[in-house]
Formats: sequence, structure tokens, C-alpha cells
Amino acid sequence: MLIRLTHSPFRRLARPALASAHSCSRTPQLSLIRNMAIDFNPPPVPLGVLDREKFQKTITVLAAALPVQKIGEVRSNNVARSAVLRETRVQPVVKAYGEKADKRLLLLASEKEEELDQEALAFIKDRALEIVPYQIKLDYDFWDAEDIMRALLPQDIIVPGAFTSVGHVIHLNLRERQLPYKYLIGEVLLDKLKSMRTVVNKTDIIHAQYRYFEMELLAGVPDFLVEVNEHGNIYNFNYREVYYNTRLEREHWRLVEKFNPNEVVCDVMGGVGPFAIPAAKKGCAVLLNDLNPNAIKWARLNVVKNKVDKDLIRLSEIDGIDFIRQSVIDLFHAPFPAWQPVTRLSRRERDAAVRKRLTEKQAKKAASRSPKQGKSDLPVQPRSRSPSPRRQIEQPPNFLFAHPSTSQLLATSDSADADRVSPSKNVPSTPETASTLTPNFVPSGRIASPITRNGSVLSAPSAPSAPSPPASSRSISSQANPESPSPRYVPTGMERRTPGHYILNLPTTALLFLFGFRGFLRPLMATHRMAPHYGPEKNMPMVHVHCFTKEQTDDSMKQDILKRASEVLNYRLRLDMPELELHHVRKVAPMKNQWCLSFRLPWQVAIEDVAEAEIDRLKENLVKAHLELDITPELDEYEDIEPPSLVPKERKREFPNVDMI
Repeated sequence: MLIRLTHSPFRRLARPALASAHSCSRTPQLSLIRNMAIDFNPPPVPLGVLDREKFQKTITVLAAALPVQKIGEVRSNNVARSAVLRETRVQPVVKAYGEKADKRLLLLASEKEEELDQEALAFIKDRALEIVPYQIKLDYDFWDAEDIMRALLPQDIIVPGAFTSVGHVIHLNLRERQLPYKYLIGEVLLDKLKSMRTVVNKTDIIHAQYRYFEMELLAGVPDFLVEVNEHGNIYNFNYREVYYNTRLEREHWRLVEKFNPNEVVCDVMGGVGPFAIPAAKKGCAVLLNDLNPNAIKWARLNVVKNKVDKDLIRLSEIDGIDFIRQSVIDLFHAPFPAWQPVTRLSRRERDAAVRKRLTEKQAKKAASRSPKQGKSDLPVQPRSRSPSPRRQIEQPPNFLFAHPSTSQLLATSDSADADRVSPSKNVPSTPETASTLTPNFVPSGRIASPITRNGSVLSAPSAPSAPSPPASSRSISSQANPESPSPRYVPTGMERRTPGHYILNLPTTALLFLFGFRGFLRPLMATHRMAPHYGPEKNMPMVHVHCFTKEQTDDSMKQDILKRASEVLNYRLRLDMPELELHHVRKVAPMKNQWCLSFRLPWQVAIEDVAEAEIDRLKENLVKAHLELDITPELDEYEDIEPPSLVPKERKREFPNVDMI
């Protein structure tokens, strides 16, 4: 979550120091408020030292003693309201005469009558009992974090205008000039944000293998176990062990809306599951991969916590390139069960089911309380005191998806039973023949209910039955009409053995991972059973890759992304391709934007005859690129933007508006 330290417009207008920054074309009412000499700024305090007792200030204003019945009339009058104090954190009506008194004080916007609008003042005087001075006493609690830091930091130091919050953790990205005051900034933020307990600053140290940042504790307790809620999905993780960006919540939702429940989603850099878990709850089959073992540990916990059907999600912990090239083989030999829509009951049917359960429960209780007819000669067995299911703590299942080598899979495929139907005979792929196309192989280490154990070999059932998704796994697009699923989600009755979507969410280097798709269907071509499942116009997956660009215009940004992606794919991507989409995710910094490139993987790329040595060479280049980022880390999505009005004249620059740090 992004939190900005901003003021209300009326607070800023009431400050004489900022009056010159406003245009003179305001309405007369706002212009009058702007010129009033009420200074709500903090008092002068020693720089660099937080002494809360020093933040004491008294402001004198005029107040009109009005009968209780007249206060509403004055405050609602368009003429009189211009003379009423409009500071957001000061209550304009004061019970100065006691709780039960029949009059109140209405605070005015100046301490001098001549500074008020005379027409408004006359209207108030006609209804007031008297006009008296009133003192407003301010202390440390009155000012917000930006006010306090502006008073404590030197004028040439930019006050942090925004920060990221992840659970109870405040995440800052301080600049070099702000670092001498980092502990002071952390202490002020912790004072002003009562729900936060920890303040950290991102350092320049990036984990070379798992790509998350080291953090420095600035204030609060060293508690980094956080909980984040995104659209009803709960994610628990240790913020120091994994990378998680709360500013991508809208992007998570946008991509999940594109998935159909009968598709397979492959999340290459899945992290703790912000894409995978909502997709699985929607009904999609999901392959979640991340090289970071801690990310997989927390993803497994989040799968259980969000009550995701474990048969719909498989976890892996391998390199992203290996995952891309292995996923099509694993799905082909160990498919997911067919998707079945959730049967939704009407309210009458639900009420009838509840009444039936209550009746059965009452009958069972009455039978247990009925008097016994006679004593039995058999000894009475003591009742077992098994723990209640509610008290049993379910441990996260170990359903880590182990990936065997390609040669092992192909060897298993070649040794399949001779009576299986071969696709070379042009047998149509139907629910009846789908099971005959499934080889007797399942990668080791995986626990999944659609596969039954037959001796030492796992084999697929001849007639697989799809488990019904939980009641909460309805599609996002069908929530407006929960009685029936969307017409486009048509159950096919077939096992899901082809990937529908690939997500690559590592913006700094994700484009470099696209070479993993070059020729990744070639191993399946050797099995002579690929034709019913893949083709130039059949079952080619969509690829969604996030990336950064430093170009400034929309056309140049799009051309830059397409050029870089085309070079890695060895195939030219064009803007006029039917399903190609370039979506602007957010503005990260003045010279940096994040985009998401979505395109249907071309058939020519998937079947390209590329040597394994070439793939290995490209993987080595990818490792070198990551190491270069460790040496010279560039500004990332936490980069703060200097407000132009606060930058010293000698360094002043005009920046475009941005929505993120």
C-alpha cells in the first residue's frame, strides 16, 4: 500500500508561507481564506533533534458566542461560512460554557475583525451574543509526520513525501542526503502512524540469487512477519526473506480477470502467490514456481490459509528458464483434472438443506437421550475422546512439484503400454480418449488426488473425475451474477494438459527470460503425440511479461519493449498482432515506467530448432546480467519523487506527475 503524506487543500491555504504559490484566479471565498494570517505551522525547534515537548504553540482567534439554535444557521450560510475557521484538525464549535450550556463558541478565521469579510462578520454579529478572543493550544499530536519532519530537517533536505506499507511495516527508500536523519525520520513516522510497528529502509544490497533487497531497521520492533489482504486473499510472509510489492494489487487483479477457470496458469516468478492463489480460487489449475525456497515455503502456507484445493496448484523451486521448458512436458504427462463449474443452489434449496441438517441433528440427539430398554451383557466400551476437528491444526501439505529431467520423461513416454491409442492415428481428443493419451508417469515427490498409486508407479485413472472447486472459488467476472457461471467458461470434460498463460513478473530482467520459450515444444514433438494438443492455431499460451523502460513517450516506450522482446525471442513482435497488448502498469520514477507485454506465443518460436548449447549460453548471459545489477543497482520502484516546490533553486527540476514512490 502506498501512503502519501499530504495535506488537505484548506490547511495549505491557511498558511501564509504557501500563499504565493497559489494562483490569484481562485474564488473570492478561497482567496479570503488564503490571505488570513493564521499560522498553523510548527514552532521553531532545534534541527535534527526530536524533542516532543518543544512542539507547543498557542494561536489566538476571534470567537462568536452563539445560541445553540443559531450555530447551524451561521455555518450553513454561504456568506458567513467564509469567516468561520476551516482548519481540518480544529473543531470550530467549542463548548466553552459547559456541556449543558445553551450557547457555544464558533471560532472565526482571524484574530482581527478587519481581516474578516465585513458582510460575513455583520451576519454573524446579528446573531451572536458577543465576540470574544479564544486561544487554541497546539502540541506534538496536532501536527502530522510531514509537518514534524519539515520542522526538524534542514531546508535543503527533501522531506519523504510517501512510503510503502506492507502489513505493519513502513518501507522507505531514503536518498543519500536523507541518510544522516534516517533514524529521526523513522521515529517520527512511527509516532504518527499508530497502526505501524516497524520502520525499515531499503539498502543497495540485492540478493544475487533471489532478487530481494536487504533492509535496515530504523525504528520500532524487528518484527517482519506481515499479513497482507488483497481482495479477500490473505498472504503471510517474512518481509526480509521474499520480495512483495503491494503497489501491484491492481495488476494482480487485472491479470487474474483474464484467466478462464478451465485454463492452466504457469507463474514463473510466483513469489508467495499473489497471482497463483486468486487464480486457483477462481478454478484455474496453477503451476507456481519460484527459485527462492522461502517464497515457496510461504506460498505453501498461503495455499492452505486461503483454502485452495491442493489438487489445483503445484509448487516448484527451480530456475525460471528450466521451469518454462519443463512445464509443458510435466503437464503433458501429468495433467490436471478437468474443470467442472460450481453448482450454485438457490436460496430455497440452501434453506431446505439447512433445515434437513438441523432435523437430522435433533433426531440424533433425541435418540442418544432416549432411555435404554435393558442392560447388555457385553462390556461397555469406553468412548474415545478424539480431538474435535475444529481444534486439529492442519499442517501445510508438502505438495512440492519435483521436476524430472526431459530425458527421463521421454524415456517413460516411449515405454508406455502398447495398447494405448496413438495420436498419429488421427484419433480425436475426447473425454473418452483423453485418458488413453496419458502416459503412466507422474513426477516423483508430488501428492495429488487425481493420480492413484499403482505399485511403485503412479498412473492416471481411466475416467478422471474433476473435484468441485470450493464455494469461494467462483470466477471474478461472475461475481455480479453468482447464480450461474459465465457462458464463456464451458466445461470440456478433458484433462488440462496444455498451459494457457505464463506470467513473468520480474520487471528488471523478465524480458531476458523469454528465450526459454524458444523450441520448448521440441521435446514433445519427439513423442509423436503432440498433434492433438498443439498447433499453429491451437493451445498456444499467452505470455504476460512485466518490464521497465526509460523512454518517455508512449510510442517510444512501446517500440522499445517490442524491440527488446523480439531480440530475445528471435521473432519480430508487432503492434498489429491480433492478441498483443501493451498495458501501462505504473510510473515508477520520473524516467522509469513499468509495462506489461501480453502476446500469444508464436508457433514458430515454440518449435524452433535451437541447440541446448545455445540455451545454456543464454542462461549464462542472464546470470551475468543479474550480477551486473548487484554491482550497480539502479533506482527501483521505491524511488521517491521530489516535489518541484520543495527542491532548492540550484537543483530544481520539473518532474511529471507520478502515482508511486
